[in-house]
Amino acid sequence: PVCTEDRWPLMGVDLKPWRQNGGPIVVLLSRGIGEPGIAQPRDWAGRVERELRRRTNRPVVIRPHPGDSHAPIEKAIAGAHAVVTWASGAAVKAIAAGVPAFHGLAGWIGAGAARPLEHDLEDPFLGDRLPMFRRLAWAQFTAAEIATGEPLRCLLTPPSTR
Repeated sequence: PVCTEDRWPLMGVDLKPWRQNGGPIVVLLSRGIGEPGIAQPRDWAGRVERELRRRTNRPVVIRPHPGDSHAPIEKAIAGAHAVVTWASGAAVKAIAAGVPAFHGLAGWIGAGAARPLEHDLEDPFLGDRLPMFRRLAWAQFTAAEIATGEPLRCLLTPPSTR
């Protein structure tokens, strides 16, 4: 839930203008760990690469998870038309950098500022991404805030009484 005050400015992240041209589509892989249905499926990378190569004439670049490659996200997305992710934090960083995103997991926290993978790759989301970042900011608390009980107050207080 999003509480009353706006936490996003506290994050100190400067949103870059949307990139409206570019070259390749960069696939941002996850490690595939986590709950079934939420974790990136084991065969997703190969399936999505084959699908993208059928659906676009753009180059498709596969970026391994940074724990496997240590390649900085900024370098990986330089010049990209868009990124494709199952549900990665790297794609949230790409959206902040102005690179449009397509996603595989419907419940991904970045979905409000991206398009589902099935959408036309030449028609990325270029709308208002601030609501998604405001929601994301309410999913992050400092240790000091946790000690005060603020996160629980926000989670347990009905929106109509905040």
